[in-house]
Amino acid sequence: LTDGDFMPMFNLCSYLQKAAKKLELEIHKTALIVPAFETLEYKYNFPHNKEDLLKQIKEGLVQAFHYRYWSAGHAPTNYTKWAHARYPYSVEWAPEFEPYILVHKNVPRYDQRFMVYGWNKASHILEVKAMGYNFIVLPNAFIIHSPHPLSTSNSYYWKKQEFHNCIESIKHKFVDDLVAKYGRIATLQYTKQISRDIFVQI
Repeated sequence: LTDGDFMPMFNLCSYLQKAAKKLELEIHKTALIVPAFETLEYKYNFPHNKEDLLKQIKEGLVQAFHYRYWSAGHAPTNYTKWAHARYPYSVEWAPEFEPYILVHKNVPRYDQRFMVYGWNKASHILEVKAMGYNFIVLPNAFIIHSPHPLSTSNSYYWKKQEFHNCIESIKHKFVDDLVAKYGRIATLQYTKQISRDIFVQI
């Protein structure tokens, strides 16, 4: 599950197939995280492997995805640990976490109420966690976001209070539905934290 403006590393498909088989995704409730990065360069030499990527990070050509203005979305991935990791490692869910994952097809699809910018991925990850899935970061996988102009809905989300309020109302209804579906005990530690207002006027 990823966005169309990300470029996958070379041979990512075969790497994920091997990882899914080895970690038995069809048996265990496991979501494999593919760490996300971004470049601000429109003309860019894509790294051939993790070693090349780390060099580009040191050179300032690549950085962790959205770490400057929305670090909560990917901070639990723990990029510092990933840089030195040789084996898959587990991470914990946190509020607003929205990693790009490989998961068995039996998980629910994205909630179609979040059709524009704002909480589409975070809501899906929250439901995956409510279902009892564990999150494991893959040590040799990555995707890189390509730069492009901001969408209209992205701009509205951060700058227009009424748009943000609309997303917030959908969010709270989604949380209520989540509690009804999985039970208050299964979702309590998550729903308490995500109910806070995260609007930032810029």
